[in-house]
Formats: sequence, structure tokens, C-alpha cells
Amino acid sequence: MTTRRNLVLAVTAVAATAVPLRQRLARAAGDVADFLFVQTAGAMTLDKAASRLTREGIGATTL
Repeated sequence: MTTRRNLVLAVTAVAATAVPLRQRLARAAGDVADFLFVQTAGAMTLDKAASRLTREGIGATTL
């Protein structure tokens, strides 16, 4: 648990540092929207023929 907590703290620090840079880039490029969705699952299957990734055992609050 300590490792996960340290990872979250490090990612938060890097993100806080990157905000001013991102704002400058967004102003230079116009209206830009970047999204990152992180979701976890107990297992997954990949159907290459249908290009479909199926997650199994996802949390109840996952949208």
C-alpha cells in the first residue's frame, strides 16, 4: 500500500508541475481537450477479429 501511495503522490506532483505548461500549449493551439480515463478490471479478453476489448470484474462505480 505504501508503494501505491508513493506512486499517487509522485503522479500528483508531476501533474501539478505540468499544468502551467499545458495551459500555455492550450492557448497556443486553441481550444484543446485532453482526456485520460483509467479503469481497472479483474480480467480482460481481446477479440482481435472484432477489435473488441472486454473487461471482466470491473468496479460498480466504473462508468
